[in-house]
Amino acid sequence: MSNKKVSNGGGGEKTGYLFEKRFSDLMVVNSMKHHWNKSGTGIDFDNIEVNGEILFADCKGQNSQGTAFKGVPTTIYQYTTQLKLKKMYIIRGTYEYPSYIFDMISALEKLLDVKVYVMTPEEFVSWAKGGEFIDVKPLEEYKEEYKKNPSEYEKTIESFI
Repeated sequence: MSNKKVSNGGGGEKTGYLFEKRFSDLMVVNSMKHHWNKSGTGIDFDNIEVNGEILFADCKGQNSQGTAFKGVPTTIYQYTTQLKLKKMYIIRGTYEYPSYIFDMISALEKLLDVKVYVMTPEEFVSWAKGGEFIDVKPLEEYKEEYKKNPSEYEKTIESFI
């Protein structure tokens, strides 16, 4: 692998990749057409087909307390203005965002004339499939597989550095 820096030091990019992979796999097993933008730049999912509509989603999967959720309002602002979105989906982890993040999202919705939906991967696919969906393995199993064989992640990282 290249000696260019690809880590932010905290390992969040690996967990983020695995969270996105699990979300993509969830859509695959549920026969949902989508495009996963693995480049590390741009919105994570820029073409999810749901009931004839094209949706845009970005993964902000935090599964414990921390500060990653603070980037959610910036992400919303960036992609809704850049892509001229009227709807955007934030795919969150199991950790519920603090109320002030939802206050910021509400303010952005008014400022940008956009509707933002915040859901877990399971909530999103269940909603998209009318309440019935096939689940995939938990994120922890993706992490365990990565520890045993990091090659898929490494190839993806190598492809955009």
